[in-house]
Amino acid sequence: MNKYPVVSVFLVCASFLQQRANADIPSYLKVCKRGPDFTKCAIANGNAALPEILKGNKKFNIPNMLPLTFPVINAQAGSSLKIKFIDLKVIGLETVKLVDISVDFDKHSIYLIVHADKITLDGSYEVDGKIMVLAVQGKGTCKIDIENGTFRYSFTYRIEEIDGVEYGRMDPNDKLEFNIEKAHFNFDNLFNGNKEMGDNVNKFLNENSQDIIRELTDTIDKTISSIARQVGGGVVENIPYKELFIE
Repeated sequence: MNKYPVVSVFLVCASFLQQRANADIPSYLKVCKRGPDFTKCAIANGNAALPEILKGNKKFNIPNMLPLTFPVINAQAGSSLKIKFIDLKVIGLETVKLVDISVDFDKHSIYLIVHADKITLDGSYEVDGKIMVLAVQGKGTCKIDIENGTFRYSFTYRIEEIDGVEYGRMDPNDKLEFNIEKAHFNFDNLFNGNKEMGDNVNKFLNENSQDIIRELTDTIDKTISSIARQVGGGVVENIPYKELFIE
């Protein structure tokens, strides 16, 4: 269900292309030139920079992502279920690895694949409605574990000139596809603490985890795409294009 790894790897995608000669750019962000070795270089430098990027950078509006915390996320599955996550912590982004990247400099498009060994979502929730055939209601704490997630993220960008300097701007057409091998859900205090009913719901969620993931896909897509554009754009839009993509 979770797509937060893409946020941090999007930052890698932007950052490993940056020119180290600029004194304002952190030293752990290393340059990759266009050419036949670009992909190999970008993957290596991106993964090397990721641990530092996850610590955050105020200059580029990158938050500390160890863990990454969201005050509120409103999700909806179809028209029958509404769920709110509160103070949701995303734990385990350090397991994210950049697997592949493809950049088309003529079409201004970027496609990347990342893998996360294990991501945990830990926080509070409020839920009311029906998911699939099961009525669900409650308020309490929750924990969602996700294992072996593969995420495919693509977007295009345009070039804009500001005061004679060209900058990249991410287009609002990004696309995210994913596959999660295993997910485990645990929602405490369902049905005002009715243990039997709560256990039955958690059992149902875990036995049908792939279906639950699909039910929530649209909401999660919109949430994470918004975050990726906001946070990743903080890097891309503040670095001249010629320093992001050097020849």
